[in-house]
Amino acid sequence: MDFELESYVAQILRDIQKRGIEAVRKYSKKFDSYD
Repeated sequence: MDFELESYVAQILRDIQKRGIEAVRKYSKKFDSYD
């Protein structure tokens, strides 16, 4: 995993911890478009 992606994922995880399930929904929509 390259560093940029790793820090992006860490940022997502912090966001999820702060905002909970609504952040999960937001990011899961984003990841669906990577398929």
